[in-house]
Amino acid sequence: RNGEELTCYAVERGAFVDVLRVEGFTESLGSVTLTCPPDVDGSIEYLIESGTMVKKGDTLCIIEDLSIEERYDNLLIDLENSYADLEATKANAQLELAMLEAQVRTNEAETQIAGLDSVQLLYLSPTERRIKELQMEQSAIRRERLYKQVDKQKIIQQAIKKAESKISRIERRVESQRELLQSLILLAPRDGLAIRARRNPWTTQTWLVGDNVWNGRAVVTMPTIDSMKVLIYAQETEYKRIE
Repeated sequence: RNGEELTCYAVERGAFVDVLRVEGFTESLGSVTLTCPPDVDGSIEYLIESGTMVKKGDTLCIIEDLSIEERYDNLLIDLENSYADLEATKANAQLELAMLEAQVRTNEAETQIAGLDSVQLLYLSPTERRIKELQMEQSAIRRERLYKQVDKQKIIQQAIKKAESKISRIERRVESQRELLQSLILLAPRDGLAIRARRNPWTTQTWLVGDNVWNGRAVVTMPTIDSMKVLIYAQETEYKRIE
């Protein structure tokens, strides 16, 4: 009108949109939860960032428990000392056994010689006969001592078996502690999304590096993202508006 330019807008029908921003988070209806292993009271040394897509076998969390590491190191030292003691016992036993076998052979030879000499006793003078008899008695005494040493060897063999049994027990404990140490490294059981778990169900705060964590606490979750739910924290006025 009167040369005045008109402003024109394109108008179309559509749904009314009202945007309301509230705090909250999404949760999966199904998920895999990685927890702190049992008998552990440590601190989080490494923790993957929430929302990271991971592959199966990726490291999600590393927990440090100094008491477990100390027990493991002490067991390794104990195992090493036990091996050394066992080898020393075996070496001494072999040496004593070799000496004993040599003494047995010598005694057997002396006994055979004495047996041959006993035939000649009838033809010896009383003094020579007495000397031969004493030599035969000495040989018999040495033989008796050797028999006792043979029994001692049985005791040594029992000590060796006992030491080997002790080593087996320590090895089982070492393996148990090694598995426990390995369990402190939480690995992704499958491909997917990794999210830091909440410290407890009543807060939105998630775990942080350096936090103290103990047995059974959820540390990382891997949700199944094809079905999700949303949990929001809305004031009453906001709730009415949403409703």
